[in-house]
Amino acid sequence: MPETMLNVTDGDRSVYSVTRAEALALGYPEAAIAQAEAQAAAAAARAAIRATIDRTVGDTPSIVGTLADVSGILTAGQMVRVVALADHASTAAEQAELDMLKALAGYADLVQICRDGLAALQGGQALLTASAKGIDTVFAEAMTRSTATAAILAARKEGEA
Repeated sequence: MPETMLNVTDGDRSVYSVTRAEALALGYPEAAIAQAEAQAAAAAARAAIRATIDRTVGDTPSIVGTLADVSGILTAGQMVRVVALADHASTAAEQAELDMLKALAGYADLVQICRDGLAALQGGQALLTASAKGIDTVFAEAMTRSTATAAILAARKEGEA
């Protein structure tokens, strides 16, 4: 097994891609080397988890596709919410929510943007990938991927205990 390559810093200087022995020979303190080893171990653990997810849950493009599908649904849902609040806010809490959403939009006319977006979806000028796939399929895919990823993360946590 190849020796772990470290990125070591002691506050005044840094060295990249060196072995433990090389860092010691360069005069780096043991504490700095230990910290670099801990960072390297954490990075290796993350890489192992990502590789497991890639093998069992889906490769990055597939996961990004699912994320895009779900994001489209959430964006459309938020557009519906903004328009409904603009047209029918009946409580102080609903008006406050609309005001906060508008504030997030800055100078943009959030309500009009949402109206236009919904009109484009309803008129067929815009299409959600989730609509093309089938929202039931997207929800099932998202839940399956989420559950599988959560199981991998939970197994890792149990292994640390």
